[in-house]
Amino acid sequence: MLEKYLCKEIIAASNVASKSQRVPNYNEKYHLQNRYTKAVVECIKHRKDVLCYGPAGTGKTSGIKQIAGELGIPVVQYTCGEDTTLWDLFGSDELVRDGDATVTHFRSKAVAIACEEARKIKGDRNTKCILILDELDTCTPGLISHLNQLICEHQIEFEGKMFDASNVMIYATANTSGTGDSTGRYSGTRCINAALRDRFMPIHLGYMSQAEECSLLENCFPELKEVQGSDHSGHSIAYYMTRGAEESRTMTLEALPITTRKLLDIAPIYIDIGDLGFVIETFCGYEGDDLVSVLKGFRNAIPEETGLYKQIDEAYQRAKAEATRQH
Repeated sequence: MLEKYLCKEIIAASNVASKSQRVPNYNEKYHLQNRYTKAVVECIKHRKDVLCYGPAGTGKTSGIKQIAGELGIPVVQYTCGEDTTLWDLFGSDELVRDGDATVTHFRSKAVAIACEEARKIKGDRNTKCILILDELDTCTPGLISHLNQLICEHQIEFEGKMFDASNVMIYATANTSGTGDSTGRYSGTRCINAALRDRFMPIHLGYMSQAEECSLLENCFPELKEVQGSDHSGHSIAYYMTRGAEESRTMTLEALPITTRKLLDIAPIYIDIGDLGFVIETFCGYEGDDLVSVLKGFRNAIPEETGLYKQIDEAYQRAKAEATRQH
């Protein structure tokens, strides 16, 4: 899938780390956005650290793992939070029993494991391991400031130990560009130090186009290729699911819109149940006016002559009546 983005050197090195248990599984059905893929491959080629930001559920983490899986690059992943410490990232000494004696043993965590993994891999490829730091913008400013040296110099001393990350590409994800969030959708996010942001190559990943999402759903769930009801346009169920999701994202919502990840989650449930309105009501986490808005988006996107429209309209009428009662 990546051939058109790769130089010969990367293609030749793609099987170097294939024996590592940390190489992600590659899924041929997974669809990557072209611009994102090209940008990430360039960063892997030149060993540039990445801050990938964008809405939830767009594939920021799964995308890099699919690329790493195809290239045979091991991945170490850590999900950050406001309580993350340097010891969580690097590791710490602990006491362990060695026969009759008690000895000190360093227990490696994400950064240390990634450095160790890169050392195992032979060859002159720039990127030998990828360290994913998910939700970087939830970390405290104090912790993030300690990462400046790691990202700038790719080596850092911690607890008397030197960590060599010269062949580790750091791939951080965030819901914002590092400037914080004022919408309330991503509670807990913080501003990222400007000096640290400047050390990353920023890549914005938004939602796929409707055509790309439709292709992804049909590849993953061939049952959704079926033409819906008496619609003479020949459009598939997946087409209307993605059109509805796209339309619902334009509505003003306090909650998150239906993401690509959510579409993939509810697709097999819809295939089992056969009622899209019920599935959106029950499994997408909306209520009140938010649920009305989402269903209205689907209702606007689906022709009235289809069976899907009837399912959505019935759920829409129920949600509208319930929202009116609550008000």
